[in-house]
Amino acid sequence: SLGTDYPHSINENWDISGRAGFSLDDYVRTEFDGLLDANREAIYTARLLATWRPNHVNTLSFGFEFMHGEFGLAPLGYPSGRARSVTWAGVNPTANGVTGFMPRWSLDTFSFLAEDRWDLAPKWSLFTDLRIDKNAQTDYLFSPRGALVDTPSSRDTFKLILSQAVKSDVAETLEFERETS
Repeated sequence: SLGTDYPHSINENWDISGRAGFSLDDYVRTEFDGLLDANREAIYTARLLATWRPNHVNTLSFGFEFMHGEFGLAPLGYPSGRARSVTWAGVNPTANGVTGFMPRWSLDTFSFLAEDRWDLAPKWSLFTDLRIDKNAQTDYLFSPRGALVDTPSSRDTFKLILSQAVKSDVAETLEFERETS
């Protein structure tokens, strides 16, 4: 994985930050029945976040995130050859009956991020957050969160968090369902 952040202060009330990243996962696993998982995925991410401080007790952050994923790539080392997965076992057999080969595909996910922070008292803060994700294989995914934070000392922090995180299934499973339905 590689990543970089670029924070920039525009003025005393506004900050903007950018983030870019890359992750490469090479996955190899042999099942008990001899079927083989051997594939690679490459994930590229970019985020732009703006933060506004209208007064000394409130901070509002909002922005966008983009993720581009390349899936079904051949593994870098052992075993050589096409990407394989047990998820695809029995699908599209070759002439000699071998199955489990993954297709190659890509997926773009767009996200909106927002957070509102209120400093209620010197040691109390209230956070409300919302994340909305969308890609071609899912409906809109809404993930709200609220947190009440008490910081009685520099060493102690207590948090009451209420959240509902909605995540899509693994990209491989979503693509399999799309192609076989």
